[in-house]
Amino acid sequence: MELKVNKKQITSTKMIIDGHAHACGDYLIPEKIIIHLAESKVDKLVLVPGELNSEKTYSFPNVAKLLPGLNITKFFNYLTKMVISLTNAQKDFIAGNAYVYELAKALPDKVIQFYLVTNVFDSITRELDDKHLKWKFKGLKFHQCWFSISIKSKIFTETATWAIKNDLPIFIHLFSDSEVKMLIEHKINNLRSMIKYEAIGYFSTEYNTGTGAPRQGMLKPGSKGTIILNSEYKNGLKNLDQFEYIFVLFHFHEAKGWETTVNPPESGHEFGLFATRSPRRPNPIGLSLIKLDSIKDNKLFVSGIDAFDGTPVLDIKPFLPTIDSKITEKNVMAEFYLGHHDEDFINDSLVKIFIKGEKE
Repeated sequence: MELKVNKKQITSTKMIIDGHAHACGDYLIPEKIIIHLAESKVDKLVLVPGELNSEKTYSFPNVAKLLPGLNITKFFNYLTKMVISLTNAQKDFIAGNAYVYELAKALPDKVIQFYLVTNVFDSITRELDDKHLKWKFKGLKFHQCWFSISIKSKIFTETATWAIKNDLPIFIHLFSDSEVKMLIEHKINNLRSMIKYEAIGYFSTEYNTGTGAPRQGMLKPGSKGTIILNSEYKNGLKNLDQFEYIFVLFHFHEAKGWETTVNPPESGHEFGLFATRSPRRPNPIGLSLIKLDSIKDNKLFVSGIDAFDGTPVLDIKPFLPTIDSKITEKNVMAEFYLGHHDEDFINDSLVKIFIKGEKE
């Protein structure tokens, strides 16, 4: 899913992030990194392993000027691959991942760690799971001049799938024209299954990743917020104020990764993901039933909310009680088992079913 960043999320503060660097030479130790970034007027840099424990820097002659007909990228790709092969430097790059983690830990406001993918592990996904849990790296790096991992290889496919699942970017140094073509084909094939949505607005609330948000907004009816709709959709709100409750579909923009099974915090039982309301899903789409207090221009003032500030809104629909509400004994008891509500709430719901005759 692709979402446009809403205007609220864009501030006047500018940050300059360097494309990437290797943890050697001017980027070997924290003190040098700080100095080099300051001299370059760069705030942060993406850092990947380099020549381990080496303070050397390399300069090359202007080969393009000396040999104007030469394909410089191919020339240096082949040269790099030959040198790496002759010096057996791959082992340094593997150890370099741990070193980059130490640099990122020492300079969390300066260094963005990208994990270098290698072909030495029996299970790349198990290795990534383990290291991501420990290091919390922000992206993945393939370098085909260092490790021969083709776009059509099992390692690349498994890594790409893992990256999508964990919402992490992949940075690739491609070796040859054929690998470029393979990457384009891979991208096209994956685009065919992509569904694109654009946010129609966003939530303005008091909740964030630091404060947390209610598990279910209807259980916190006093929680207030605003949905600010993009101006081009303002006319779409006509007559919506005739409804007291609305469904809001939104994007869990802070959710990372997902698992097929979930242990709800109040349940003590394991459930399949789709039997829960967990925000960590393959398609992180949320659904909330919230109270519509009023509408003014393109703003909806709502209560009983459970969304973080800045949450992108995908759609709004009216709640129709005659067709959207089905209270049954089976559903109520499932909610109790799932840990959504306390025992008093469940007992009250059962009273509604059996005494008021609402049982189907």
